[in-house]
Amino acid sequence: MKTFGASAPLKELQQKFGFEPERIVGGGERAAGEKVARNSMSSTIENGQSSPLGATLCADAVNFSVFSKNATGMELLLFDNATDSKPRVVTLDPVKNRTYHYWHVSVPGLKPGQLYGY
Repeated sequence: MKTFGASAPLKELQQKFGFEPERIVGGGERAAGEKVARNSMSSTIENGQSSPLGATLCADAVNFSVFSKNATGMELLLFDNATDSKPRVVTLDPVKNRTYHYWHVSVPGLKPGQLYGY
């Protein structure tokens, strides 16, 4: 995973979850204290596309795609901020969210600056 400097809160997440979350980049950073609407974890989550890999900003959502030849399951973790100890978990369905070795999902309502990990 990418490292974003010596931020103490990010290092805490790395120690707790075993990785340092990545940040969606794009039109700017999330405003201080701004959170993603909890309803974005509802049934409005789409299957997504296998290409391109990584997190891709789309019109109203972010498409996530990751390659794993041997994974039998995949979860996307969404952190509201660098000190969030309870991420929102999106469990990917191997039938709907996998194309060959590519796991993918589209999550509406996310903005640049969102912290995430797989």
